[in-house]
Formats: sequence, C-alpha cells, structure tokens
Amino acid sequence: MSTEHPQKNRRRRIERYAPVLFWICLIAYLSSSEGSSSSTSRFLVPLLEHLFPSATGESIALYHSLIRKSAHLFLYGGFALVLMRAFSTSHRKTLSSSPWFYTLAAAASVAMADEINQSINPLRTGTPTDVLIDLTGALAAVALTLILSRLKKR
Repeated sequence: MSTEHPQKNRRRRIERYAPVLFWICLIAYLSSSEGSSSSTSRFLVPLLEHLFPSATGESIALYHSLIRKSAHLFLYGGFALVLMRAFSTSHRKTLSSSPWFYTLAAAASVAMADEINQSINPLRTGTPTDVLIDLTGALAAVALTLILSRLKKR
C-alpha cells in the first residue's frame, strides 16, 4: 500500500488515465457520422485530387480507402501506447505485471464496441475486418514498446 498523500495518488491516477479517456473519446467521435466516408471525403478527396492531378476517380477512391484503413492502425496504435503507459505505471500489481495483456484486452473491447456503434449508425458500416485492423495497430504498438523496453534494459 502506498504511503503517499491521497491527493498525490489521485493526481497521478488522473495523469495516467486522462490520456486513455481522451483517446476513447476520440475513437467515439470518429466512430460517429463525423468519421464516415462521406464526411472524410469532403476534405480528403479534394486534397488527393490536388496531390495527384492525373489520378483517376478509381485511384482517388482507393487512396481515400487506404487512408481511412490506415487511420485504424494509427488510432489504435496510439491508443495502445497510452494504455501501456497507464497500465505499466499502475500501482495495481495485476495491471503493472502484464500491461501488454490488459492493453490488448482493452483495445479489443473498445474496437468491438466501436464497430457495434458503427453498425447501428446508418452512415457507417461496422465490420469484423476493422476490428482486426484495429488490433493489428494495437499489437504493433505493444510489440514496439516491449522491444524498446528490452533494448533499454541492455
């Protein structure tokens, strides 16, 4: 049990979990109609057309789709990083002893909830494939943190 002042413990807990809460809110926002293909195409398609003026409409649509799928990787990779930080610095031995496990479990839970939310939104499409893409991003971030922490210990 920690002998630190309760206010200090609370502050540290907030510092640990505020980024996690922020990231969940970001995922929820992007899961809404604001993150739909029709919404992102309003700014991405003109940008892509400017960057690739000779590209066909099919190519622009493909680039748009690739950017959107890549966003899953990076969004959940970032989510995994803030989860790893929160869990690995937790005073709860259960969380700090296996932060990678709890990070992947939390990322999987949020990814599934995200896709369920999208499946009930008429402007969105929730798919199991997107959950796998999300988890790939989370897994890559976890693997990177584990590799870097091992290299740091050498």
